[in-house]
This record gives sequence, C-alpha cells and structure tokens, in this order.
Amino acid sequence: MKVLFNITVTENLFNEKFLSLGPGEPAISAYLCSAGFIRMAQEFKRFPNQYKVNRDYLKECNDPEITCISFLENVYNRL
Repeated sequence: MKVLFNITVTENLFNEKFLSLGPGEPAISAYLCSAGFIRMAQEFKRFPNQYKVNRDYLKECNDPEITCISFLENVYNRL
C-alpha cells in the first residue's frame, strides 16, 4: 500500500507468498511480449519479495520454454 498509494497500513493485507504467475495459471510468462516482460520486471523491482517468490517457483517448474525464467531474470537484472 505504501509503494502503490503512499498509504501506511499497519495490518498485513497481502500475503507475499502468493504467486503472480506460473504454468497452469491464466498468466504465464510465455504469454507476455517483450514489452510485457519489461513492464513485469519493472513492477517486480518495486516488490522484490514478490519477484523472489515468483522467480523461485518458475525455476522449480523446470520448464524454461513455458516459464521463460531466464528472459525474465535478464530483464530484471538489467533494470
């Protein structure tokens, strides 16, 4: 809430362990165009814990053609 809306909230509203994307989900990395990857990486820079959760899960899937994890990591690391 602080990052997105500059509002301080004392209670925990979101569980950062929830995935944003992955195989079998409506949003998987392979569906994104390069501009989508850049946008996603920019958002993950704002939420590094969420990036780590998603990155680790995509690596565990062990399907680089579907997850495109190396492309996501490259874009993220270049920002």
